[in-house]
Amino acid sequence: MTIGRRKILNAILDRVSEPGDQIEVAFLSDEVDHWQPTAVSSLISAKLLKTALLAEAIICGGCEERCHRPVMLIPASTERSQMLISTCNLKPDMGPFEHYSEQLSRWTSSRELVAKFVGRSVRLRLMDNDVRWRRVRFGALQIEEVQRGFSLEFGGAPIAIIGSLRVPLIELLEWDEAGIAVSQEALALFASQSNDVQAGNKRFQPSTSVRDDNKQMTALKVRRLQGYLEKLASRFPNLNKEQLVKKLMKSGEHEGLSAARILRVTCMPTKK
Repeated sequence: MTIGRRKILNAILDRVSEPGDQIEVAFLSDEVDHWQPTAVSSLISAKLLKTALLAEAIICGGCEERCHRPVMLIPASTERSQMLISTCNLKPDMGPFEHYSEQLSRWTSSRELVAKFVGRSVRLRLMDNDVRWRRVRFGALQIEEVQRGFSLEFGGAPIAIIGSLRVPLIELLEWDEAGIAVSQEALALFASQSNDVQAGNKRFQPSTSVRDDNKQMTALKVRRLQGYLEKLASRFPNLNKEQLVKKLMKSGEHEGLSAARILRVTCMPTKK
């Protein structure tokens, strides 16, 4: 099953935020194979992902154990100059197993890559960060008449801090045909919902209510879903809303909502 764009971004953000001192996290070919065809190139263009050295081990599919096994390069038949094989350490009577060289491809991401991508997207200069890029502080975010402090935290869950408001970073990201970016609409919305917190001094007491924040996040999801449906309606003008929602569910861009709920919260898309 192909994984949708939002799930891919979530996978990257969750992985780089995992506890530990790792500087980079790796994505192997067996995971990337489930991503949308152009996902890797889009992520590399956005500098959220970079190509790494080939892996020295592979997940062996010879049995249900799926062990992580080293691969060896050996001469092959006259048809090919070389081949990759792995052996089984649990069942000597099985194997050796042959693998394609593409299966050793891997890509890496990191908290630093994510933080610098966000900084470029919001056009803010990086002020400071800790050694492991767990906490990253930028300059003040200016949106029309609203000015808010902006920072990131990668402590278990990636969080954007806009003034007094803490927002899951995924809620600020959008990925469409133009590429991956921080949504200016989402930034403006959350900035308007937050208090102005000065460095060292809180001008206002941060709100303790979570309900309003959840409302705003749900509203953003609905807007994104409506946009997806509008694009599908342009491509498939003969389909009704239910059929368009089915296509949306298959694409993986359903924001984690059920088909019934998408039908309920979205409007009939305009067909051009």
